[in-house]
Amino acid sequence: MEKLLLYLVFLPIITGTLFLFFRSRMARYSALFISLIELVLSVVIFIVYLRDSGQNFYVNIPWIKEWGIHLQLNLDGINVLFMLLAGIAVPLIMLAGWEKTYHNFGLMDGMVLILQGSLMGVFLSFNAFVYYIFWEMSLIPAYIILLIWGGEHRMRITLKFFIYTLAGSLIMLVALISLYLSTPGEHSFSQDAFRNLILDSPRQSWLFMAFMLAFLIKTPVFPFHSWQPDTYTQAPSAGTLLLSGLMSKMGIFSILRWLIPVVPWAVKHYAPYVTGLAVFSILYAAIIALRQKNIKTLFAYSSIAHLSLVVAAIFTLTSLGIQGALIMTFSHGIVIIALFFVADIFKIRTDSQELADMGGFRTKAPVFAGLYLVVLLASIGIPLTSGFPGELLMITSLVKVNLGFAILAGLGIVVGVVYMLVSYRATMLGKPVEIPFWDLNFREKLVFAVMIGLIFLVGVFPTVFLKTTETSVNILVSLFI
Repeated sequence: MEKLLLYLVFLPIITGTLFLFFRSRMARYSALFISLIELVLSVVIFIVYLRDSGQNFYVNIPWIKEWGIHLQLNLDGINVLFMLLAGIAVPLIMLAGWEKTYHNFGLMDGMVLILQGSLMGVFLSFNAFVYYIFWEMSLIPAYIILLIWGGEHRMRITLKFFIYTLAGSLIMLVALISLYLSTPGEHSFSQDAFRNLILDSPRQSWLFMAFMLAFLIKTPVFPFHSWQPDTYTQAPSAGTLLLSGLMSKMGIFSILRWLIPVVPWAVKHYAPYVTGLAVFSILYAAIIALRQKNIKTLFAYSSIAHLSLVVAAIFTLTSLGIQGALIMTFSHGIVIIALFFVADIFKIRTDSQELADMGGFRTKAPVFAGLYLVVLLASIGIPLTSGFPGELLMITSLVKVNLGFAILAGLGIVVGVVYMLVSYRATMLGKPVEIPFWDLNFREKLVFAVMIGLIFLVGVFPTVFLKTTETSVNILVSLFI
């Protein structure tokens, strides 16, 4: 079974590289087939992991032994939902943009698959060097997709995205090398070796700062967020869905995998400050979202608010907070893809994403109006949707740790309800605008059906997902008892 982890990582990378040499639409069918294989593998691994109460999937293949570099892949309760999300999201993203025409189908879909494999590598790596290679590798297809198929300001936006991510990556690399050189004997990049290090408080502090800069840029959280709204707005549909649904989760995952277990003293010491910053980020993003006139930019700021809440919950350093953060991260990946799919439908039908150009579409597209409403309700965390269990656990953890932060975070959630309802009223209700607008076709209904099915699956049966994370989260939290 362990070989399945290798397939998850390298199947999309190898096939995606091959597809770069094919320009025809046949590359699209082939890429979708590979993504469906990844989906099946992800679901099978998740079911086996759940059935066997956390059976270990572990791969350890020597690569550069004298440098302590091994291809180490591991599955546990911290990364299992990230792995599942990456497997589910990519075929949905491909189907969402199925009717779009590109001058080179192989390049676009090859980049999507390489990005998927790289993200699988990030989520599954247990060796810091391999983790960093996949981290950097994931940026290359993102840059190419933005640069070739982005909006009219793509050059400027891609450069800004590049500078932010490169700065964070280089500082993180310095921290990883410092940890590597601190391991005893024959140095190792293994996470086990990093966990066993005994580091004094000044050393932990600067390592904490270095890691957090990289991870908060990637998530993103205020004040490291300014690359995100423009990038999401200017990116092509596939780019926006990949960035928001998957790549934004790299920072969340890395905090749990590479920060908390390695520098626990610094994490505990600085946790109140990070929580405060994240709570401010929730309010800031929610208020800015309320003022947006472009629906894609509005959803971008809503993503910042939701992921900032996830960061705040993680730094409560409680089982409730971290489990809530994990299930919320999975939910956010599905819901934000659905929201940006909604924005793309508006763009296709109206050639605009400005709220002022829309209105009254409920009468012209009742099926779309109903499905959009379900996604919106999941975004604001209505009970029985995927947004509710994670939000409930996260707010509960904040109440236990700091009531003031919990109240401010709750206020941000209330503002979130307002701006999401305002966006729905502006697009679907009111007097119909005099432009053609048609209801969903079969492909669009299928994409929505899968996403809404997942929304209710997580919302109605959250214990299935919480069970997969419980043991690993308790081990993590035990560092602070």
